[in-house]
Parts: sequence; structure tokens; C-alpha cells
Amino acid sequence: MRAFNLITEPWIICIDHRGNQKKVSLEDLFSGAHTFMGLGSEEAIVDGGLYRLLLAILARVFGPKNYYAWEELLIAEKFDLRAILAYLETFHDRFYLFDDQRPFYQCGDERVKPKTPLKMMPHLASGNNVTLFDHNTEREGISLTCDQGARYVVALQYYGLGGLSGIPEKFTAAPSCRGISFFVMGKNLFETLVLNMIHYTGDDDRPIPSDGTGEDMPSWEMDDPFQKRDEPYGLLDYLTWQNRRVLLIPTVGEESITINNITEAPGLRMSSDFLDGVRNRDPYQYYYRGSKNEPFVLRFQLEREVWRNSATILRHKDELAPPENIRWLQELARAGIKIGSHTCNLEALGMVSDKAKVFFYKRDSYPLPLEYIEKEDLVISLEKEINIAEEIGISLHYAVEKIATYLPNYEQKENGGNKKEKGQIQEHLNAVNNYWSKLEPGFVDLITHLPRDVVSSELAWQETVRAAAREALEHALRLAGTSAGGLKAGVHARAILEKNIREKLPLLYKEVTNEHPK
Repeated sequence: MRAFNLITEPWIICIDHRGNQKKVSLEDLFSGAHTFMGLGSEEAIVDGGLYRLLLAILARVFGPKNYYAWEELLIAEKFDLRAILAYLETFHDRFYLFDDQRPFYQCGDERVKPKTPLKMMPHLASGNNVTLFDHNTEREGISLTCDQGARYVVALQYYGLGGLSGIPEKFTAAPSCRGISFFVMGKNLFETLVLNMIHYTGDDDRPIPSDGTGEDMPSWEMDDPFQKRDEPYGLLDYLTWQNRRVLLIPTVGEESITINNITEAPGLRMSSDFLDGVRNRDPYQYYYRGSKNEPFVLRFQLEREVWRNSATILRHKDELAPPENIRWLQELARAGIKIGSHTCNLEALGMVSDKAKVFFYKRDSYPLPLEYIEKEDLVISLEKEINIAEEIGISLHYAVEKIATYLPNYEQKENGGNKKEKGQIQEHLNAVNNYWSKLEPGFVDLITHLPRDVVSSELAWQETVRAAAREALEHALRLAGTSAGGLKAGVHARAILEKNIREKLPLLYKEVTNEHPK
């Protein structure tokens, strides 16, 4: 059976200029990329996988091999469709979702039994991955349309989690699943894709070094994409890495094809050194140094907003940061290549998971004026202001810790209450989380207006920080009550916070005293 070719059949969800969803084929997407606002899948990991797939195709067709080849792509304002279609037509037979020989991004394994497609969809309930508001069950299963099956196959290869597989080999984590993927979002899908294309010649030293054999190519070009190896041949192999041997099993009806069962087994196993960024790093993710100087990929955290890392992600001079797509834009700017004239967005895609359990998918976005790509001093100023907010957040934590110390038994002062009880009180007061949530609108104003007026933007930000910290503390004190312990705790907590506000917010200190801060 051969059916549903992804080059011509609609399966990718895009957003048109009116904000409506539209399903398109690969051919439609590349021909109309300049007319679409962007990708529009409901699940962040689907779009995260699709961006990598699309960028692999574009890297194979266009490179770009140098700064000026990239500039020509952007200036054209739409893709050279003839070049893309000529390439896709060469491998037309490898893009069938259903094919007895080479179904797209799939491979069977006779050792595993068929199971529900729920296994491809960690946001729905199956096995130990039970979600609160989903009422699907493995016994009842789920039926997917062809376009849904195609999207989830792509997502699974990029975001499959490690764990037991039912056969001796275990599932390993897919390359993209551990960290946050960052994509620069332009005024339309065409611009977004070009802004995230990175230098590629086939024998690059970065971001995924070629092994020098000339074997680097997308998985659909390979005779055997599952040929044993623990490191990719290069960037294209990495971007299309086959982490799973998954096979969609079609049910052919009179008018349509549905997918009621799949098989799934472990695919390629990537070296842990490679996955953890010890030798090489994902080109769309950000890494930071641990306590032992080892690299760690930035992940979504339940109680930490991504924008707090925005300045470090945009650093111009850092061994690990920024991600390669942002680093490439910085290089282009230094070479005098105009990369745009408007404010883009930086979109963060990924999920929060623990071992084989997914808690939720996450998609964050905030403004990215291109001046931060072009001017290092702006990034330094942004980082300084975010660090000020971090310092005030620490002060607020200590202030609330003082409240918790006095509430259980204020006569004992510093020794009042046990550690567990104090921790529970701090969690109940929730002041630090309230503080950071209040700052997000102010951050959007800061990053947007800082390139136009540094001093006014910094002053407005520090006023926002001061107000947010005071409001969060006062809310916590209201929750603490008006007992003798609560009142005494308030005196000490306010003193801690106000002392640090005077020390850490230099522009406000100067404004109040008419003196330069020491």
C-alpha cells in the first residue's frame, strides 16, 4: 500500500494572515510561506519538530554556504519554489506516510505488538502517563486521521522520552526533548524559517561537526537511516535523527484511512556525551555551565519563567550561549548584513517532563528587537536589569523566610518553628512566585523600549521591580495575619526588603537622594 504523500497532501497546520488555521502540504507551505503568519499546531512539540524538519529541507537545498547566500534568501522575500520542488521530487517516494517499503519517518519492528496511537501522544492518558482532564484510555484507544498521524510521527522522533519498551532495548530520549528550543519568529513564516537557517556547507565544524565522510544527509535520503551509529554524521543527520522505530498501521475505509494502531520500538541511540552537550550541542537550544563547569541544557521549570534567561541567551561573547541560530544572526550583523528592521519574537518550545512522564507542553514568546542581535551593549544593559530583579527576588525570599521564622513561635526568634513547618508557610505565602508573575508585563516593556531610551527604560523597570516586591510582601503579610507573631514578622520582613531596595535599585536611590549610588 502506498498513500498520503506529505509533499502534496495537507497535513501541516499554518496560520494565515487573518489568524485562521489552514492545513497545507509541504509544497503549499514552501510556496506560500510568505503569506502565512507561522505554524499553528496546538501542541508545542509538534511545531518544534516541524521547524527542524523544514529547516533540514532548506539546509539541503540552500545551505546557506556564506553570509551573502543567506542575505540573498532573505532579500527574495519568498522561497525559490523550483529549487525546493526539484529536490522534493527527487525523493518523492520517500515522503509517503504509508508505504510497504519506506514510510516517512517510520520503520516496523516485529518484536513489538500493536498498540494504541495514544503512545505517540504523551499529553493524553496512557500507561503511567495519566492526565487530570483527559478521559481517553488504552482499552478504548483513539483513532487518528492521516494528517494527525503525520504530525505525531514527526513530534515523536524529536520529543520521544526514554523508558521501558517491552523488549530488551530501552527507549532513549530524543535529541530535542530535554531542553527548550528557541526560534526567532519573523513577520511571516518565510522570514521565520530564513532567520533560523544557519551556516551549512556539509563539512562544517559547527554546530554539529561533519564526520568528514560525506554521509551527512537527511534520513529520507539514506539507504538505511537506522544504520548503527551513536553520533550523527552532521547537521542534517542530527535534524532528522530517527529516535524511534515507529510504524503507523492504517485502517482503510471506503472513504478514508484512519490509524487505530501503531508499533513502536527503540531506534537510534545517541551517545549521552553528545546528547548532554559535552562535545556538541543542539543548534536551537541554550546551555549553561554547572557547578563543575559541565554544560547543562536549559529546560522549562514549573516555577521559573524563561524570560529571566533572555539576556544570557542573547549574549554575544559566551562559550556556550547563545543558541547557534542566534549566534549566526550575530555574525551576520557584524559582517554588515542587514537582518531586518522590525521587532521579532523569540519563541521557546518544549515540555516539562520527569523520566517517562510528561506534565505539560509549553510555548513561551516574548519580543526580540533586532538591536539586541546587533548591539552587545544592549544585551549587557538588559542582563544588568534582570540581575537587579533577581537580587530583589532573593531579598524577598529572605524577607518571607523571616515571616515563616516568627509565625510558628515568635518568642523563639531565630529558632522558631522547625524547618519543614517554615517551608510549608513560605510555600503558602507564595510571595516570590507572585513577585515574578507581576514582573512579566514590565519585562516586555523593558526589552521593547530599552533600545530607544536606555535610562528611561531602566528607571521604569526598577520602579516596576520595587512595586512588585512590595506588593508581593504585603500580600504575604496579609496571609500571615495580625497575631503578635505576624505583626513582629512584618516589621523585620519590611526592613529586610527595604534595605535591599535602597542598595540594589541604583536609579531609584539616585532619584530619591539626588546622589550617585555608592
